[in-house]
Amino acid sequence: MEERSDSIHDKYGQRANGVLSSLDKFDSVFGLKLGYLLFEVTEQLSRALQGKDTTLQEAITVATLAKNHYTRLPSEAEFN
Repeated sequence: MEERSDSIHDKYGQRANGVLSSLDKFDSVFGLKLGYLLFEVTEQLSRALQGKDTTLQEAITVATLAKNHYTRLPSEAEFN
């Protein structure tokens, strides 16, 4: 598609360029959302463990919740 948008400057080249731009935006948004979903739990765990008033029981609970969250994520075997 890049070849098409670079070599032809007619309406089809412009359309191909627009589609390519949309795909780039999708990749960026998808990557950001995926990163947010993966690292949100570890960020919460990190904040809890670094908290000044965090008790051992709270730390264990948050660590267990994070472990359970990542255990529930689909594995590679489930995609095959």
